[in-house]
Amino acid sequence: IDNSSNNILISGIIIDFNWVHFSNALFPIISTEEITTEELTTEEETTTEVDEENWNGSGHKAPKLEMNLTSSMIAEKEALNGTVKQLERLAEKEQYVANEAIFLATSESYAEKVAEGYGATLDSFEEGVAVMSFEDDVTEIIAMAEDMDVKLPAVYPNYLYETCDDEVTLIDLESLENTVDGISKDYYIDYQTHHADIKTANAWAYNDKAGKGIKVAVIDSGVYKNHVELKGKTTALNTYATPWSGAEDNDGHGTHVSGIIAAKKDNNQGGAGVAYNASIISIKALESNPITGDCGGDTASIIKAVNTAVSKGARVINMSLSGNYYDALYEETINKAVNKGVVVVVAAGNDKKQLSTSKTSTNYYSPACFEN
Repeated sequence: IDNSSNNILISGIIIDFNWVHFSNALFPIISTEEITTEELTTEEETTTEVDEENWNGSGHKAPKLEMNLTSSMIAEKEALNGTVKQLERLAEKEQYVANEAIFLATSESYAEKVAEGYGATLDSFEEGVAVMSFEDDVTEIIAMAEDMDVKLPAVYPNYLYETCDDEVTLIDLESLENTVDGISKDYYIDYQTHHADIKTANAWAYNDKAGKGIKVAVIDSGVYKNHVELKGKTTALNTYATPWSGAEDNDGHGTHVSGIIAAKKDNNQGGAGVAYNASIISIKALESNPITGDCGGDTASIIKAVNTAVSKGARVINMSLSGNYYDALYEETINKAVNKGVVVVVAAGNDKKQLSTSKTSTNYYSPACFEN
């Protein structure tokens, strides 16, 4: 990663080798200005009560009130078309949070009005992300949001994401074809076959900065900040996940990813990170469930983490997570980060599936299939 100009150069480098790689790609950095909540949506506070007894809606309950909608808000409602059908093929509580919906807002008071309109309760408002809960089925609320006769802003399912850690087969070092003898003084460097695959040594020879001055946000399960390979490299530690273990990594996935990116070089320990001079902004949006052992998080936590990463000046955001559905609100957040000049690197999956960019396909995965 080259910090000598206003560009990030990734020359045959895999940012996250478990997931996705870029080869000889030059990404322009436009700006690292903070995304403010004022940019999230434009709305007006004007509301009107609804006559629920005389409501002639389309197969769902009546809204509690109506609101003035801008042209962009109407477009967001139109883009919701098909979300109910998607929910019908998903398993509630396994792929989206039951009795919850989320949306973006510029103020808590506005978020409360939207929740009231849907007959819901505002549970939280943070980093421009509102989470509301209700007794209805999620499909009922999204059906209301899809209905163009309902004068309320779009709201979205709170989808669930997880790391995709498949079974790992241990192999003997002697069986490896791609080794990297001598490129660093790290004990397990030869096991890091990705260095040979992407010719890391060539990139280091071209530019020995190796990420110096670059902040990489890792939105994951946290990080062991005192790990011998990462100590002193973690510049921030935030959490939006369910706090079973606080901000520390209780799964190991986030630490693993952080090490692939920025593990120290030539310290006679472990391996070496591709951008070993980069610093890590660890933002915890995923949590390992102490009962099931599964590691995951929801759209609301991830969006808040992305907004935090941008506000803290991250030049690169890495998200090694995946969900088998289209998530419009997540994509909108990624687009805003990219428009700020942030390079976003996401999971492509470990199971060699042929992904589809058709939002209605069962092979569409968020965020891998997002346009940006």
